[in-house]
Amino acid sequence: MFEHLDNYAGDLALVLLDAYERDPRESKVNLGIGLYFDDKGQIPYLKAVQKAAHITDNDASPCSYLPIEGQSDFRHATQALIFGNDHSALHERRVATIQTLGGSGALAMAASLIKNWLPNSAIWISDPCWGNHEVFFRNANVQVYSYPYYDPVNKKIAFSRLLAALERLPEKSVVLLQPSCHNPTGLDLSRDQWLQVIDLLGRKNLIPLLDMAYQGFGEGLDEDAWVVRAIANTEITTIVAQSFSKNFSLYGERCGSVNVVCRTQSQAKRVVGQLKSRALGSYGTPPSRASLLITTILQHDMLQAQWRQEISEMRNRIATVRQQLYDALSTLAPSVDCRYLLEQRGMFCYTGLTPSEVEHLRINEGIYLLDSGRLCMPGLNNKNIHHVAKALASVLNKRREVTTSQPHS
Repeated sequence: MFEHLDNYAGDLALVLLDAYERDPRESKVNLGIGLYFDDKGQIPYLKAVQKAAHITDNDASPCSYLPIEGQSDFRHATQALIFGNDHSALHERRVATIQTLGGSGALAMAASLIKNWLPNSAIWISDPCWGNHEVFFRNANVQVYSYPYYDPVNKKIAFSRLLAALERLPEKSVVLLQPSCHNPTGLDLSRDQWLQVIDLLGRKNLIPLLDMAYQGFGEGLDEDAWVVRAIANTEITTIVAQSFSKNFSLYGERCGSVNVVCRTQSQAKRVVGQLKSRALGSYGTPPSRASLLITTILQHDMLQAQWRQEISEMRNRIATVRQQLYDALSTLAPSVDCRYLLEQRGMFCYTGLTPSEVEHLRINEGIYLLDSGRLCMPGLNNKNIHHVAKALASVLNKRREVTTSQPHS
């Protein structure tokens, strides 16, 4: 009956994780999947989350279904986290928010809403992008195109080409943008560049979809939300997808939210209704545990302060291993310019390695990266960083030898 169905190739990062787990080598290193690991190579159980769990686990109330849109306290607390407590859009109740199944669920709900709201529109995503971005919108039958983002020659943002591409878009096109810690490049627009993009979005009547998966991992919780708040200060209708997997270290709990900044309170009410309709037709109601933990932390001053400190420590550790990798490569491959490593930030490093070079590292060194060359920085620690740096330097040095030996035309 199902013999004519296509085989599913699987999520690239999870397929790579399966291969990593089957690898018997003790020296193997997982730098593929986007998880934050501590220096012991473990996913941390944040102290603030542990304390919130102790508080909530002592609550003897029964575990009933949540409302379709999620807990009210959770939605208000996470709105304040992304928009700021005093944002006019919140005071005017112009933000439509529902809890979702992680950041992926937020993007899927956004895709479904876009298809219903703008059936003839299309979405534009960065080149390169997170591999799953395209999946959500193709599954919703939304046309997907790309705009230039990365210059592989200079290893910088191709900003002039990005602006030129957005300038050519028809009005009501949806543009997916990442406010902080761009996945996979680790390169973020400057504030001046963002202001130019925001001006263009308003002038061309484009609709930004902001994917905020790493709030707190760039400069800080509030600093990383600056772009979201700046766009929400305009009259631009804006969609914001939030993930709490990384910054609360609650990956398997699947907790996120989707927010739509509308022009009026009545519009927001209608949008909430449409989002609820889509959620009901997909999964019914969201799970309660993660949202209860997050709400407890955000509503408790001491817990929130501890959580903010823990995010700062995670962010600083990533910056430290990034510097350590740069220092090691500068020693082991002195003729290769690796300064681009320090210009990137957040969870990922875009190495510029080719798929064949990535395959070489995987087969010969037990080092697992995505074929795009994306490397997950927190997968590095004091035990493996020298092994990784030595292997990367060998590949980079070999590439340089091949390049310099070729005759000039």
